[in-house]
Amino acid sequence: SYGHIITIEDPIEFVHKSRKALIKQREVGMHTLKFDNALKAALREDPDLILVGEMRDKETVNTALKAAQTGHLVMGTLHTNSAVKTLERILNLYDADEQHAMRVALAESLVAIIAQGLCRTTDGKRAAFHDILINTETVKDYVRKAQYDEILELMANNEFDGMITMNKSLFNLYQEGRITEETALEMSPTQNEMAMMLRGRI
Repeated sequence: SYGHIITIEDPIEFVHKSRKALIKQREVGMHTLKFDNALKAALREDPDLILVGEMRDKETVNTALKAAQTGHLVMGTLHTNSAVKTLERILNLYDADEQHAMRVALAESLVAIIAQGLCRTTDGKRAAFHDILINTETVKDYVRKAQYDEILELMANNEFDGMITMNKSLFNLYQEGRITEETALEMSPTQNEMAMMLRGRI
């Protein structure tokens, strides 16, 4: 076997077959009471990867961080529309006096944040566009200091590190002729900036 993957989902939407890796899927409400309980149980099974279907409360985030700090690769999902908003959403689960310690813990454990959206293409299909934040040493520093605007600026200017903003991702699709100018504007999280990109001002 090439690995041991445990998923915790609510509900299980797609059943994965164990081919190269052993995949165990748990459903909240059927196999376990809460994400947090299932995550704690998963750690005892020595997995290589744990997928947490939704990081919706403090307990789940705490356990996910503990798992990451003990060397497990943890992937989690949140309903947000940007990488920076994902950071803010996680931190907003905590009280003001806990925020600094959480920012330090996140800065140390985070690998990357990817936010994804889908838009209609010119040929009637759909294409994904992304916000990708890679946790470089500079990003770690910004996370610790809660300098989120600086993170956004860094993402816009550091494609060589694998980072991209949703606007740049949409703009690339527009330049490839895969989406219209209207779609690029409609799907953009910051339409003023997108309008300037489309006019060649950025």
